[in-house]
Amino acid sequence: MGPEGKHTRSHCPGPGSRFGQASQSTASGAIGFLDLPTRARQDVYKRVLAVGHPVYLFQDVGPRVETFAPDKPKWWLALLYTNKQIYSEAKAVLYGKNCFYLIDRPQQDALLRSFLNCIR
Repeated sequence: MGPEGKHTRSHCPGPGSRFGQASQSTASGAIGFLDLPTRARQDVYKRVLAVGHPVYLFQDVGPRVETFAPDKPKWWLALLYTNKQIYSEAKAVLYGKNCFYLIDRPQQDALLRSFLNCIR
């Protein structure tokens, strides 16, 4: 959902390093996100990725699964693009803590299959 209340096109989030590294400790003594205990990282994932309302899934054209969620934060899924480890840890929270509704029309019988392919 964009800031104006319109739905946004979405695709299956995947691992990558688009937003830089959530790296390990540096020589200056600063710690990275992955240096935090697993329990602390899980708490961050829940606070960022679990929304208090349903997430509606649909397809307009093609195999892309699109989302509509009222008041969804603008950069809701950006955390998933940080790196492979964070993606792996966070996707369980994203798909386990949210309620997804599939808006299926007769010509869209592949929506469930597409969604399941996204979450693997």
